[in-house]
Amino acid sequence: MADYRTALEGSSRYLCFKCQSMLTELWANRYKDHISLFTSVGLVLENSARCSLCRLAAHCLGLEKFEIPSAVLQNIDLPDATIALNFLLPPRIPHSSLMRPFSISFELAISSNSIYYNRHSPSYIKIRSDDLGRLGVSEDFGACPPTPTQTQIPLIKKWLTHCSEDHGPFCDTSSFPPSQSRPLMVIDLKDGCLTDLPPLTTRRYFALSYVWGQAATFQTLIGNVDGLRQRGGINAVRHLLPRTITDAMDLLTALNERYLWCDRLCIIQDDAENKHALIARMDEVYATAFAVILARSGPNAEAGLFAERHPWHTEERISDSLRLVAVPDPGREDEYDLAPLERRGWTFQEKLLARRKLNFSHGLATFECPQAKFSAAISSERPIPDVPLHSESGSVEKGPPLDGSRARAVRIMIALCANTRAEP
Repeated sequence: MADYRTALEGSSRYLCFKCQSMLTELWANRYKDHISLFTSVGLVLENSARCSLCRLAAHCLGLEKFEIPSAVLQNIDLPDATIALNFLLPPRIPHSSLMRPFSISFELAISSNSIYYNRHSPSYIKIRSDDLGRLGVSEDFGACPPTPTQTQIPLIKKWLTHCSEDHGPFCDTSSFPPSQSRPLMVIDLKDGCLTDLPPLTTRRYFALSYVWGQAATFQTLIGNVDGLRQRGGINAVRHLLPRTITDAMDLLTALNERYLWCDRLCIIQDDAENKHALIARMDEVYATAFAVILARSGPNAEAGLFAERHPWHTEERISDSLRLVAVPDPGREDEYDLAPLERRGWTFQEKLLARRKLNFSHGLATFECPQAKFSAAISSERPIPDVPLHSESGSVEKGPPLDGSRARAVRIMIALCANTRAEP
């Protein structure tokens, strides 16, 4: 395993003197596992043209585009504002010079006599995983470079398999028994048509959560539902479907999954009786789905799930042997107006009831269930290391029940909103 001096060889070609000194100080400290170091906005902007770490700090905090409220900028001298670099490191053996992997989060603090403004970066920094591996450090501490969504599909399949096979009843959707009053219509991806979901023994389907938008696109109506139920009926109108739906269909086909529920196609939109009956069953639709696909970043149904890379997911080289990767934090996307789905009122129940959530944000896939979180920006199919999987007592935590007060609360919300629903 390499020491930190080896890891920093050649860093003078990629880093300014201050950033070189910070990393040397960070790795030379043998005891601390949390270190905060400070710089200024002016220094970061001045050095970002030639320093990789300064460039990452400017990118993560939005300094390149000055994404700071104008009311704040009018009352402060931005170059004097403070940037904190918060480093987290695993423990190290005393008197050892071995390199420790780290993660960095950035925090911007601006203050004057009349104003105080603070923001956290929407992404954090990790060392690229394959660079760690070459230096003899576990790749599980690292991050992956940006990749197109389609290349993440094998990893998504591993997440779903890991959850369904290893998490047992904690992530099982069968604890919320489906209604027997009316069959649920779904898209059969194998036969390319609408069909009623088969009996409970084979009831494995995915549900799609997305923003409709204002564009008028194809939907199921009384006049076309019979044709869509014919074998190949959906395939025949595929060219009329919005991109988010066709991307979800392609995703599930690649995952070898057969059934997809999507409100635009699986609810007969001009059949008031059918529509309101299904709205009253939305708790069941999302609670019994094997997983819910959430198109978080799309402002409308044409945005799609697939993309080349997330705007926050980038990388920079800091030495001859090390590259740093900016890992997007999905939890902060709404703060930066990058998650339109979060502004859709009915997303609340969809996220609340879903046992497994497969999120797509600007092409980056992440996965959540009651027992783990995964991200395609993190190196392996193991759960994200900083997400606890166990309670303080050491026992595995069980997710909240689906058939108790949580489900009742959602049913009450559905009853209140059913007559005022703006979009399915």
